[in-house]
Amino acid sequence: MTKYFILFITCFSCFQLFSQGNMGIDIGQPINPSTGAINPGSDTSVIGPTCTKWVRVNFILGPWSSPTDTTLYNGKTWAQAYGEIIDKLLAKGISIYGLIGTEAYTNPAGILEQFPGADSSLSAAWIAGYTANFVSIVDIFKSKVQVYESYNEPNNWTNSNTAIVHPAWFSLMLQEIYLNTKYFNGHNSIPAWQVNLVSGALFTFDLNDGGQYINDTYWYGKNVYAWDWTHQQTGSYPLDGFGQHIYVEQGSANVSLVTNAIKANLNGFWNNIYVYETNPNKKIWISEFGWESNTYGQQFQSTNLLTGFNVFQNDPRVSLAIWFTLSDFPGGDWGLYNMGTFQTTDRKSAYYTFKNMQTCSIVTGRHSTLEDSKFKIYPNPFNESFSIEGWVLEEKETTVSLYNVMGEKIETWNLVKEKDVFYPKNLKAGAYFIKIRSTTKTSTIKSLKD
Repeated sequence: MTKYFILFITCFSCFQLFSQGNMGIDIGQPINPSTGAINPGSDTSVIGPTCTKWVRVNFILGPWSSPTDTTLYNGKTWAQAYGEIIDKLLAKGISIYGLIGTEAYTNPAGILEQFPGADSSLSAAWIAGYTANFVSIVDIFKSKVQVYESYNEPNNWTNSNTAIVHPAWFSLMLQEIYLNTKYFNGHNSIPAWQVNLVSGALFTFDLNDGGQYINDTYWYGKNVYAWDWTHQQTGSYPLDGFGQHIYVEQGSANVSLVTNAIKANLNGFWNNIYVYETNPNKKIWISEFGWESNTYGQQFQSTNLLTGFNVFQNDPRVSLAIWFTLSDFPGGDWGLYNMGTFQTTDRKSAYYTFKNMQTCSIVTGRHSTLEDSKFKIYPNPFNESFSIEGWVLEEKETTVSLYNVMGEKIETWNLVKEKDVFYPKNLKAGAYFIKIRSTTKTSTIKSLKD
């Protein structure tokens, strides 16, 4: 089988493959659901060294009865506990992508599966209660958190073929959230309330791109509920962006297969949305994607992380992509960390791949601007060899070094002409980093002290 290698270029005059500001991490449950204590994975001493620019924060109630409950658990109210988490993240320059799902209210326990249901009043009442908590959370944090996602994976299944939330109820849910957050009660005239509301992310995989479900959601919104009225009043259908989770090719690290599978899901989802949507500027927010590490190994996970982010960062339809997740948990090895105490020994290869893609670990030099990048490194991914073309040679020696995701130097060559070819030896498939350096053009790797 052909092995492919992905190059991430780190050099003086660096050509950046990624827009680092559009990458993030899901951190799981920020608080203990039983005690309300802030979990270690929410601390910036753990999150900060990854250099992530975004964190997905799940606003769960924990032991509190509502977001406005003033009961003290571990010495804090709900608002104080989450306020501490958010303030520390913002102080580190990390933006918040807020998830307000069922854990911010109650589990609907099957009452949203059918439309109309045996007792549709229960379904409508649940949506009203959930909306009230949603609005309360936005009210508390609207000056600090600008993006909120609603119900998590409404199209996921409770049995062989029934979605947890019927698309009709989902369309009502989006309508109620949007109007009560951004329009009713005079909110339409208050800028602070005009946050970005992303539709609850749909679960998509190799056999389901989520297109039919989002298409049905728009159909019910326009034909059963008052989405057209909302559009007339607010200038928009009741969502500012489209949430999507992508879990494809879970057994392959073939760059072409994984890339094509991701693009197929994006295309199927997008094309069904724009049967109805009138605003071409609305984008997809990938709030989860990932691969596990135990079955196929850490290099498998690391390679696919890099492939996935590469696809998303080069697709103008995608506003943000968030890796699932920071740490392994019982029954799931999706994390950048093995389940443990967040020590350096718990970090997987994917941790270093993620970190090396961020601004704090990019190599810089005297002129590390994109405009100075006249050279090319191709193909990327490569197989047997890669070429460098257009680097301006000087009288001084220029070296090309290859590193793995752990920062270990694999091989070094001299660059002797402005178009040169290099043949790495005995590489395993995966992600690697290139550093180019001459005597007069120096480069250094910036890193954080953990």
